[in-house]
Formats: sequence, C-alpha cells, structure tokens
Amino acid sequence: MCWWRVTSHSDLPRLGVVFEPISTAPMRISAAGADVWHTLWIVDRSISTFDNSARLLPRLGTVVDITGLPLAEAARRVAEHSPDGMLALAESELPLAARLAAEIGLRFPS
Repeated sequence: MCWWRVTSHSDLPRLGVVFEPISTAPMRISAAGADVWHTLWIVDRSISTFDNSARLLPRLGTVVDITGLPLAEAARRVAEHSPDGMLALAESELPLAARLAAEIGLRFPS
C-alpha cells in the first residue's frame, strides 16, 4: 500500500520503502521507480529474513538504517529525508510502515 503527500518539490518524490528482503526485489522496485521517485530504503537488519541483498540498496537509493531504534528515533531519521510517501510490500512490515508514517505525518492505513 502506498499513499502520497502532495508536495511542491521540484525533484522526484521520495518514497520510503520499508525493506523486507523476501518480498521486496530491490532491482524491480528501482526499475519501477526510475524517473518517477527516489527510493528511501528503510532497513531493520534485525528482522529474521534479513539477507545480503541489502548490500545492493545504496546503489539503488538512499538507505535509512533504523536497526534497534525506538520508533521516535527511527521516524526522526526517516523524516530527515523528507519522504513524500511510504510503502510496505510485506504484510509483516505494514505495522511498522503505518507507525513510521503516522510519526512523520504521512497518510497511511492504520
């Protein structure tokens, strides 16, 4: 699910993607967003399915590592990059995406 905030940015919108290695194919997300959005990869290395695919992420966008951070601090780090929208492709990551979006003022299903 993805919700966009209307902005006056002259550059590409920034899409926060809560990264979950099994459900998210970084190359497919990157290809889909080429010239449409800039990807902010939100990563938590402590999730059980985390694998080596995350090494590719810095080449495909901006990585925001929220591993081990409380929600407020994680949201602050994500907000530093001014995301215009939030996306979670794994059902297991929807609650985190919703909490982060709420903390930084983005619309997202609860």
